[in-house]
Amino acid sequence: MALDVLAAIVDEAHELGRPVYTHIHTAAEALDAVRAGVDGIEHVPAGPRCAEALEAMAEAGLYWTPTLSVLDAIAHGGDWPAFVRDLDPTGTLPPSVFDDLASVPVSERRLRRAAGARAVLDALAAVDLTALAAAGLRIAAGTDAGNTATPHALTLHHELLL
Repeated sequence: MALDVLAAIVDEAHELGRPVYTHIHTAAEALDAVRAGVDGIEHVPAGPRCAEALEAMAEAGLYWTPTLSVLDAIAHGGDWPAFVRDLDPTGTLPPSVFDDLASVPVSERRLRRAAGARAVLDALAAVDLTALAAAGLRIAAGTDAGNTATPHALTLHHELLL
């Protein structure tokens, strides 16, 4: 979305007393969202400017919901049944969940997405989130549950661990 359009939406929502949260995928999108005055950002601002985007978000005092559990699920795209089994050590999920996951084909595209998700998680591991939180970034827990290999409830526990 163009920055001027996003800024107009944010301004109108704020005039109505409504907060604005936006989904992003890249650091450039996150920086535009900060410039537009959003109140919160969902997902990790991927790319070489990740740290810059997170610092801008902290300076603006935004809420950030990283949804690391969905990234971790994507990163395990070659073996989702094993990933979900690790989330569910007590065996609360029905066997049909694992059958469904096992039926998803492992394509080259899925493996490329897995590698990309691992790269984003690795880049984020180099960021000092404690310092960013101290600088004003408010980190929230959210999972994007409902995506493949992200069962509700279990994924929230995983998110908190991450």
